[in-house]
Amino acid sequence: MMLVAAFAAFALLFGAKDASAQGMSFDVYAAPTGNFISAAEADILLTSQIGTLKNVLQTLTPGTTSYKTVERAVMYYGTIQSEVGSGKDIPSSIVTGLLYAGQDGSGYGAAGKTELMNLRTGAVDLLSQ
Repeated sequence: MMLVAAFAAFALLFGAKDASAQGMSFDVYAAPTGNFISAAEADILLTSQIGTLKNVLQTLTPGTTSYKTVERAVMYYGTIQSEVGSGKDIPSSIVTGLLYAGQDGSGYGAAGKTELMNLRTGAVDLLSQ
């Protein structure tokens, strides 16, 4: 589980620079499909993911691009956790997190399409059965 979280942080920091380079032609905000874990399991994994990302933040310089990227990921996974905790299903919670991460008014700066794709992929991988 720690390996998955570390990989997700690495992907956020060093993902492809251009979403088109990854052949991503679908809507990043479309609800993901598949078999997802229970809300209780999601809470445990999201808590771990957020903790790992916060540990990564401690190794970065505040204000840098890398720091802001990981900070947005903490906010993103926190939003998913909050949404799932309030009774929403995982796919719609992922979309809510993406919508928030993609807004300039989120307080963390807006994530670009590649970052949003990395966040989406990370959450789907983390929360799928």
